[in-house]
Amino acid sequence: MAEMIYESEQAKTIDTGDLLKDLHVDPKIGLDEKEISTRRDKFGFNEIVEKKESLLLRFLKNFWGPIPWMIEAAVILSIIDKDWKDVIIIGSLLLINALIEFVQSYKADNAMAMLKKSLASKARVLRKGRWHEMEARELLPGDIIRIRLGDIIPADVKLLDGEYLILDESALTGESLPVEKYAGDIAFSGSIARQGEMNAVVYGTALNTFFGKTAKLVAEAKTKSHFQKAVIRIGDYLIILNFILVLIVILTGLFRQERLIDLLQFTLVLTVASIPAALPAVLSVTMAVGALKLSRKKAIISKLVAVEEMAGMDILCSDKTGTITQNKLGVKGLYPLAGFSEDDILLCGSLSSKAENNDALDNAVLEMAEKNSSLWLRISSFTMKDFKPFDPVSKRTESLISGEAKEFKASKGAPQMILELVHEKDTIRVEVEKIIEEAGTHGYRTLGVARTNDSGNWEYVGLLALNDPPREDSAETIRQAQEMGVKVEMVTGDHTAIAIEIAQQVNIGKHIVPANEFVDLPDRKARTLIEQADGFSQVFPEHKYEIVQLLQEGDHIVGMTGDGVNDAPALKKADAGIAVDGATDAAKSAADIVLTKPGLSVIVDAIQESRRIFQRMQSYAIYRISETIDVLFFTVLAILFFNEYPVTAVMIVLLAVFNDFPIMTIAYDKVRYSMKPERWNMRKVISIASVLGFTNVLFTFGIFYLGKHYFKMEFEQVQTLVFAELAIAGNLTIFLARTSGPLWSIMPGKGLIWSTLISKILVSLICAFGWVMTPIGWYIFLVWGYAMIQMLITDRVKILAYRVFDHSGMKFAK
Repeated sequence: MAEMIYESEQAKTIDTGDLLKDLHVDPKIGLDEKEISTRRDKFGFNEIVEKKESLLLRFLKNFWGPIPWMIEAAVILSIIDKDWKDVIIIGSLLLINALIEFVQSYKADNAMAMLKKSLASKARVLRKGRWHEMEARELLPGDIIRIRLGDIIPADVKLLDGEYLILDESALTGESLPVEKYAGDIAFSGSIARQGEMNAVVYGTALNTFFGKTAKLVAEAKTKSHFQKAVIRIGDYLIILNFILVLIVILTGLFRQERLIDLLQFTLVLTVASIPAALPAVLSVTMAVGALKLSRKKAIISKLVAVEEMAGMDILCSDKTGTITQNKLGVKGLYPLAGFSEDDILLCGSLSSKAENNDALDNAVLEMAEKNSSLWLRISSFTMKDFKPFDPVSKRTESLISGEAKEFKASKGAPQMILELVHEKDTIRVEVEKIIEEAGTHGYRTLGVARTNDSGNWEYVGLLALNDPPREDSAETIRQAQEMGVKVEMVTGDHTAIAIEIAQQVNIGKHIVPANEFVDLPDRKARTLIEQADGFSQVFPEHKYEIVQLLQEGDHIVGMTGDGVNDAPALKKADAGIAVDGATDAAKSAADIVLTKPGLSVIVDAIQESRRIFQRMQSYAIYRISETIDVLFFTVLAILFFNEYPVTAVMIVLLAVFNDFPIMTIAYDKVRYSMKPERWNMRKVISIASVLGFTNVLFTFGIFYLGKHYFKMEFEQVQTLVFAELAIAGNLTIFLARTSGPLWSIMPGKGLIWSTLISKILVSLICAFGWVMTPIGWYIFLVWGYAMIQMLITDRVKILAYRVFDHSGMKFAK
């Protein structure tokens, strides 16, 4: 049996027939059952993925990094000091912390893996004499595949039959110009079919492809998302605070001549508690869980940060056809030009259509022609000798027809493109444009039909008026989007009159701007025009990219829908690139979100869910900052003014664990989505969190005073009392951080309630019975009562803080 794997140079030089012979495959039948089984055993599935790490290795990685190193350093210092109790406790907590981090990352990775699996690219494969659609990763050497416009070639192949392919190999070669390929040529995995259709035989898969041997084909731009910038700013704020206060502790300790080993251990542990190491992980898990929810609503997230970008989107540029409209075309009128009849339009239109392509335009014309039985019989008598499918550049189909003792060409497509074929175009231009305008006033799009005469010159046969009505839910969905602060701008390649008619029917507006009106304007004027427009007509894919770029320069967060190969640059440029249902592989790979259900309603669902996710992330950020301020400032101020450590190093590590454990369930919390686009307002987040944090500092000093001076407790008991207050009252802060109004205004999720309750019961048992610390007995009930009063008072302070720092006037769905 042949090796069946070829290098590109081998495949290029070997004869196609010899290659097929070596691969033991008949190009008309494909692989048989025996060959499929044999090759699957030999090659397996062919995903190009990084080698999967074992769960043990992934778990051990959580002991690596600045934060684990600090805890590990604290353990080493305890060993040096022969404080075996602290060694066991801090070591155990290091293990628990690593386990929590592992669970969080595992959940996020699993969520994304499920989403990516649903986005797996497909290939049309000939096996056992029948064509099948299957995942590209299941391809085997020797498979016969069909390559069509918009496909990303899933393996290295040699082209067999078909007229030609025009491929975009820019991802592999960096060359922007497309490359023409013919039978006998090779095509590389990762190339995008821009034009044409051909069959090909697979000779290289996965790591044995040119793609697989290339280190990286497409390097994604290293720009930071709004989410990443927010995490960095929160981290910077807390790290600077920590650095200043820990420096004060060190200098104070040195001045008081405290033991250096104790000082180092305490400051290391305090730093661990202060730096939000879990912040990126918790926020990523929150987004990943939300992404899974979106997938159930038929919106699949391919890039996680798109969840947050979707929440902030304020302008959505939506395709008309198939998204706003039904994409169910029907012929509503026939407009023959001089010398031709309505039957001639249907005849030439049908002869330039191909039923097996299942194209919406082709189907509409063929269905209309079938209704005329005598005409359909005549159409059946012709033979199609060649066919050029529609492509986004020429915007027409063309066929070579033989029949009735002659040979001629037929074409149908955009009326303007058909007009350019005709020799006497200037004499009929006014008539054609008048028909287009008249049809457009009824919301009809037009299709031009032409044929060659006996001299080989093109003649304009006439125009078809086609109707693609709006979806029943489009007007209501657009109204909902507008109520949520998202301006929907319609983007279409159709004539302006059609665009205006459809836009008015769905309540978008009637200010439709033809693309040629802004392309040559200076950026500022073009941006103003685009911002004020309700939509755009006669748009080419390159115009979409320009629209996105200009809107982004105007500080808008832009969503763009698309489905075609040439839409890929605009989808990648947009903050939220959305590949609509039925999009090509090229569009899906460039998009952030892939819809698996037609229409705009899916996008509105995605906006609502994204805003809920944003609310959860913001709640956690406020909670985490406020808790850090509480622990950090209370501890440092107590050391400075009372010359005592109010909590031990072990207690601080315990706080970090008990506060992070219940917060993992925030991804499932109940929230209301906002009625305006969401953006990270760091001034508001840090201000609200600081108010909550410093209010809690005052209450913590209050219980410190009560324990020390009112109840006359031993100092070790006071430390336990303070720890209990920090753990119980501090963790209850999450219920304050999740609402801008009273804490009871939105019912929390059951997971958040139960995880918080279990965590606090464990803390209570530890403090009451003195596990790893001095027991305080019944005083734990005092702490619970104190924490409840603290929560209610702090809640009122929070509401006042929102009035001072939040001027957005944000409203929430009921």
